[in-house]
Order: sequence, then C-alpha cells, then structure tokens
Amino acid sequence: MSEDIYDIENNESFLNRYNDLDKVINNPNYRRFVELNEDRINNLRKIRNLLVHASYEGERPFIVSDYVLLELETLLIKVELKCIDIGVRKEKIKFLKLNDMMSKAVKLIIEQGYSCLPIIDDSYHILGAVTEKGLISIMYEKDGHFNYDENVKVGSELDNFYIVDDNPLEFFIFKSKYDLVEDVRNEIETTNTNKRFGACFITEHGLKNESILSMFTMWDVRKLND
Repeated sequence: MSEDIYDIENNESFLNRYNDLDKVINNPNYRRFVELNEDRINNLRKIRNLLVHASYEGERPFIVSDYVLLELETLLIKVELKCIDIGVRKEKIKFLKLNDMMSKAVKLIIEQGYSCLPIIDDSYHILGAVTEKGLISIMYEKDGHFNYDENVKVGSELDNFYIVDDNPLEFFIFKSKYDLVEDVRNEIETTNTNKRFGACFITEHGLKNESILSMFTMWDVRKLND
C-alpha cells in the first residue's frame, strides 16, 4: 500500500463529493441507479454519517482511505456518463443499406449475434433498423410458416417491421451525445408501452436528420451494472 492511502484531505474531498451523490439519491430520475447500487450507497452513507456526527472536539473520528474515495468517485462517474461514452462508435457499427440483401442481415444477426443493424443512407442518416425480433417476425408469416427469401432487399421491408417511428414491435429513441446515460435509462424504463426497447441512436443534438455518431442497446446499459 502507498504511504498516502490515508491522506487527511480525503475527508473533505469525500464529504464534498458525497454531497453530489446525495443529490443523485434524492433525484427520482435516478431511482433505478440507486436501487442497483443500494449496498454501495448505504456503505458510503454510513461513512458520511460517522464523519459528520461522530466528531469529537472538532476532530473527525477517522480518515477516509483512498480506496473509499475511489469507490465514491466510481459511482459518480457512472452517473455522469454521457451517451457518447457508452455507445458503439460509428466506425464499429455494422450498417445496412436499402439495396443490401436480407441474407446479409440474417448472417449478421443469427450467425454473428448482432442485436440491431441500423439502415442508413449515404449520409449516415437513420432510415430504419433490423433487429433480431423484427427479423424473426419478417421471416415467419402469421400462420407460423417459414417465409424467407434471401434475394429480398432490405428496403422492400422498410415500411413494415424495420421502421424506427411507430415500429409495431419495438421502440427506438434518438439522443444527443451530451445527454446523460442515466436520464436515458430512466426514460427507457418508464416509457409506457408494451414494446421492447430496440436501440438508442446518438447524434450531435439528438435529431433524426443528423448523421449517427454511435448507438447502444439495453445490453450496453446493463453492462454498466457489472
């Protein structure tokens, strides 16, 4: 261990940063975040209460370690994450074009495990999205019979299950790269719909007519809880 693991200045740093955490705890938009990190928050709250209420003759009862300060900072970093921080960058996204064959989408989703393939134009504007759920719905008719033609182009099904506006199966959202992940998580989890969340597309200002910068699915949000 380093010699400065119990730096006395850590106490004031801890209390100042705990005030930031306290604002998060009391913000209803971060209810889910507080639930997911309840044990960690409770431990930090106990430390804060001891520092504040168990002082003797103006002296703190103990010195907060670097480890505890790091624990607090780690939580706050999660809260302060912006959408662009967790999204899959454009350079690594697998895209589809309207003239691509459905066989390409099938291979990427079924064989390679991609959950969402954005459909774009030449300016990287989002036209639609092929997801696992949408793909299965297209491949099977209502009576359950297999109905897949590998020569069908992606664009031919765009007005059916691959639209991002009023999609019958899933809902998609557009957000600015500056939006906080926790705000988006709250929006996703409180959206009053029976549809499954499909994906969040990140643009400069959260507008649909802007080029995509990155994207994330619920899988990416859930990884933050690890």
